[in-house]
Amino acid sequence: MLMLRENLLREFELHKDIPLSGQALADQFHVSRNAVWKAINSLKEEGYPILTQGRKGYLLAHGSDIVTEDGLRSLLSPSLSDLRILAMKEVDSTNMEARRHLARGYSGRMLIVSESQTNGRGHEGTSFLSPPKEGVYISLAIPVSIPFDKARYAGHGAAVAAIRALHSTGTEASIRKVNELWTTAKIGGILTEAHTTDLESGRITSLIIGAGIYRTAFADGITRSQIAAAFTNELFSLDLTEPVTFLDEYHLLHK
Repeated sequence: MLMLRENLLREFELHKDIPLSGQALADQFHVSRNAVWKAINSLKEEGYPILTQGRKGYLLAHGSDIVTEDGLRSLLSPSLSDLRILAMKEVDSTNMEARRHLARGYSGRMLIVSESQTNGRGHEGTSFLSPPKEGVYISLAIPVSIPFDKARYAGHGAAVAAIRALHSTGTEASIRKVNELWTTAKIGGILTEAHTTDLESGRITSLIIGAGIYRTAFADGITRSQIAAAFTNELFSLDLTEPVTFLDEYHLLHK
């Protein structure tokens, strides 16, 4: 059932505003039409806005804002084709999820996007409120090989990437305290963590960069996937180990 639900969500995301017939979906995924009906009802119960259009079939309601792997990938730069993507409805913390994958030995680039967090984390161990339908919660795991004293540059770069992403999607925002995102009020934050598999070398082997951005920051018509993809594209356009390329911009945003 779980795989069928994910497949259906992917199809709805890829064919927005186009009704998909239950029989066609059943044939595509080699299941019964009743199985499709049950999976769609299960998704509706979880709050996904799936509409039935008479005999034409099912489709997502106009303006729906679900996060799917395919939806995210379609918005990312072609240079990120190797990026592993996890699209989640709920997780304890996207940064913690990234750490679990690294602990299991994953060493590639990874994007985790969730619609809510039950244990969102902020700067210096504070909690970060992450309710469903109120924002987008993002973590990126990035393999590196840098000394520990360069980790702070990544945090500065992540803040600039978030500001650029918001600007590109129609929201004017600024940075406060390096890790807070503001318009007229706080609209989100950045949490950067370092991971190593070799303490003796004194080098970081992966960075985990988390961003939580509340829906109050979204310009009209902008989706969570668009915000997450814009942030990801901007972040990977920066050299996170080199401060000169973006510290000037960072200071300008304080004025």
